[in-house]
Amino acid sequence: MSLRSQRFYKSGFYFLCAVSLTSALLLLREARQAEPGQERAFAAESAPPPSPSLRTAPVQRLDDSSSPSADDAPDSKPALTLEDKFDFLIELREHPSVDLNIRVFNFFEGEIKADTASLFGLSSSQTKQLNALFEETHAALLSQRVAHSQIEANPDGSLNLILNPFLENGAEIYDSFYDQMEEILGPKKLRALDRISGEQINNHFNEFGAEVSRYTLWAQADHRGNRRYHYERRTDRENGYSTNSGNFQLEGPSLTHRLHDKELAALLPPEAMAQLRNLPILQSKPET
Repeated sequence: MSLRSQRFYKSGFYFLCAVSLTSALLLLREARQAEPGQERAFAAESAPPPSPSLRTAPVQRLDDSSSPSADDAPDSKPALTLEDKFDFLIELREHPSVDLNIRVFNFFEGEIKADTASLFGLSSSQTKQLNALFEETHAALLSQRVAHSQIEANPDGSLNLILNPFLENGAEIYDSFYDQMEEILGPKKLRALDRISGEQINNHFNEFGAEVSRYTLWAQADHRGNRRYHYERRTDRENGYSTNSGNFQLEGPSLTHRLHDKELAALLPPEAMAQLRNLPILQSKPET
């Protein structure tokens, strides 16, 4: 090979190397220029949406249009008075479509209920005065019942204890009772109390002597063969009648007795106790 040919091949080889090296450098440059863009595109696709800046957040002003309405404002009306509450209870109780039973007295104990005393704003002194008044009224009415009662023997072996009315004396007890109630409560509270529970008071005190009541008493043997006495009380009223019943035993040879019904215990005089001891043992309840 001539010297000229050797130079040609060497120059071509160097040329090819230079072209290859140049191409490689260009490809590497393009790759480096593309990678930051691709990373930015990937970051844009995967990153969460930007949160609003506090600088660009809208500002709400509490002007007249955004102030609380009258409906949202706290109630500025004055609190209900005791008279308002009573008027509301009375209106409810007397409404024809409302069946509202307001029991203000503990009739079994003969005392005013604690929540009633709280409702009426009674002091401890007023509560004690009312309870004492109830006890005195019970005693006065019971004394009149004893004086106006009579005992009848029935052909079936039972006894009837009849409580006759005592209208005149009962009216005096009634007036005295309500006069003292007014002194303790005052006219407004007494008027509310009478409207709310006047019917309960009258029933509890047996209409202050205007009712006619009858006890029927008889003897039966219990499961041990012991003599046990039973009673049924019937009270006639304008709108019908009511009944209640119970049983008791006589203790020892004397005329002492133990009864849950305090009224019946007081109404049984010694002669009635003797009649009870001589009653025959009935197999079933008599017709009352």
